[in-house]
Amino acid sequence: MAWLSSIYSKTPDEILSLYAWTAEGIAAEDSPNGPAINVNVPTPTVNVTLPDRRTTSTIGRDSTGNIVSVVQLESDVRTPTT
Repeated sequence: MAWLSSIYSKTPDEILSLYAWTAEGIAAEDSPNGPAINVNVPTPTVNVTLPDRRTTSTIGRDSTGNIVSVVQLESDVRTPTT
């Protein structure tokens, strides 16, 4: 609170009024246990559906067997619809 008073050049009571705060609310936030906050939010249900994927790699090697190039293709696997 003191730093706000210094920044705004206002008394602590003026700062409380400016932000519509109460001394009790500030004291609760500054307590070691913090303010008592209970938030009950239902856990969302998330369903992610991704298409089947096909990955094909073509590996190029030199005469000694070292890999010199790789070409990788990815595509959706389409299933026929009836």
